[in-house]
Amino acid sequence: MINQGNRVQANYRENRALSRCSRIDLTTGRIFWHIYRDQHSPADKSNSVMRRPKILSMLVVAMAKSAYEWRKKGDAFKRGGRLEEAIRCYDAGLLMNPSDPFLWYGKGNALYWMKNYTEAIECQDRALALNPRLDRPWYDKGNIFRDMGDYAEALLCYDRAIERATRPAYPWYGKGTTYQRMGDYTEALSCYDRAIALNSTLGKPWLMKGDIYANTGALAQAMECYQKALAAEPRLHEAKSRIKVLKAKLQETSPPATTTWPDSGPDTLASRYEQMRLIGRGGFARVYQARRRSDEEIVAVKVPQIDEKNSSLFIKEVAAWYNLRHPNIVTLYHADIYPVPLIEMEYVGGYTDGDMHVKDLADLPKPIPFALAFDFIRSIADGLIYAHDKGIYHLDLKPQNILLDDEGNPKITDFGLAGIGARNSLSMQVGFSPLYAAPEQIDPATFGKPDARTDIYLLGMIFYELLTGEMPYEGSSPTALFGMILSGKTRIILPSIHDPALRLYDGIFEKLIARKKEDRFQSVEEFIDALNAITDLESLTLDRVTEELKESLLVSTNPDEIRYLTLRLVSVTIELVLIHARANNRRELLYALTDLGYLTKAYQEDLDQACRGIEYMIAEGISIQSDRIDMLEMLCKNIERENMKM
Repeated sequence: MINQGNRVQANYRENRALSRCSRIDLTTGRIFWHIYRDQHSPADKSNSVMRRPKILSMLVVAMAKSAYEWRKKGDAFKRGGRLEEAIRCYDAGLLMNPSDPFLWYGKGNALYWMKNYTEAIECQDRALALNPRLDRPWYDKGNIFRDMGDYAEALLCYDRAIERATRPAYPWYGKGTTYQRMGDYTEALSCYDRAIALNSTLGKPWLMKGDIYANTGALAQAMECYQKALAAEPRLHEAKSRIKVLKAKLQETSPPATTTWPDSGPDTLASRYEQMRLIGRGGFARVYQARRRSDEEIVAVKVPQIDEKNSSLFIKEVAAWYNLRHPNIVTLYHADIYPVPLIEMEYVGGYTDGDMHVKDLADLPKPIPFALAFDFIRSIADGLIYAHDKGIYHLDLKPQNILLDDEGNPKITDFGLAGIGARNSLSMQVGFSPLYAAPEQIDPATFGKPDARTDIYLLGMIFYELLTGEMPYEGSSPTALFGMILSGKTRIILPSIHDPALRLYDGIFEKLIARKKEDRFQSVEEFIDALNAITDLESLTLDRVTEELKESLLVSTNPDEIRYLTLRLVSVTIELVLIHARANNRRELLYALTDLGYLTKAYQEDLDQACRGIEYMIAEGISIQSDRIDMLEMLCKNIERENMKM
């Protein structure tokens, strides 16, 4: 609490400082005074009368210098963590020289550390407008977008920094941290190595490499990286603390062993199974075909490689799968953690077509015929509906997890294993497959937690690939795909681009693979209804029927016949409206609504409003959801009743 005497003294100091600054700039003096006042509060007893004139004279000299001096003072304050004072100095310099890009960069950098991202980006953009050759503003923008979760934009900014200056290491370090947050550890490690090659005195890249190895169970490599980080930067306290924690962990428990079993399976399972042979392997598990000794049943035995920490969660994760009994879901017979973690399940061996053996959807040459793709997807959807009704989500649907039996029927496998793979330190998996991942799996902070609609997205990705042989986004790597998906600036490549015969299905895929969960089909049943609606549309040839009715109305003179044709045209047009609405075919829906406008007077205003809403949805790429479908259905019923009364 400042008493009256101190307040008078403070005002005197401020007026004195401002008077000494009057030759330069009144605002600059006020900026300086705030810095001086923050440093020397009335409670600071060291601020003696004898020191005060000397301090003031030094600061007046500093203010009399150029904008460059203000920038140096701002940089000094920023290095000391006094960000607000730094910004005041940069502002003082900008009053003298608003065309100095380095002042704008410095201010933007200070704002970034204060997490004022919007103003920070504005400052960096001003710096780049004044000097497009600068690399640092691009690097800072990359950091901002990375921290905001816009990874695609962050990578683009880092690349632009590298284009302008190839020798600095910091953009490569920034790219590495972005890839690491995206779960792409391979790309992250590559970027860190590039940063280290450019500047061997940096410890942070070694530190982040150590974190990756520590998180994936490679503790010896993690320790080596932390030690190299400390050797490069002896004052890097994060490296010291990580080494301490890692040493304690290594003392408490021995590092998990990475067991390698022969192709005939682990010896410890010989008492349960015979004739074990390896039929598949991945980064997470090996799969064997085996004969169960108890009843000679041929089964599949999956032996996941999991660490001790997650072995206790193993049974819990797969327990939900054990309760799923459906023709389109692989049956789980048994799961155990002794003598080794294992999953015993129904053996699904695939089918043979000529010289080709197909064990899962990944083996199928694509694209495949329409009818076959629809049959596959409907069967997979049936399995998902059954699982979702029990509150169980798969969250790692991909062609490799859709096995095919000897008759070519699809069966979903590996329920619950995505969570185990994500937490397992012996696996580089992140809990999903990058090429098929939904936005909420890549960035849950922005898009929310994965749920049933995540499975709908993954099903859409599989369906798209079956019909086109391609993926809905153009990207040279999983990382590039992540960027395109998360940025929101790129829409999917419509299937009709690959095959014009798929034009009617464009809307379905826009809704299936929508970025936001809220814009997708909200249930698998809703998706199947839309798929069936399009199939009905093709089989009933309603477009042709509509045109025939219009032609008949034009030539008819019989009142009774005109009434019959009108009612029939209303009915068929309404059917078209609802089919296109369910299938998210917004343009075709707009055409059908326009036709319906010629068949009503009482509801013309409501119909016009509905058309404007659809036009807006087309422009913004918004999917048609069930509430709008319900509204259209009610409007159509009213128009139908209106015509029946005529």
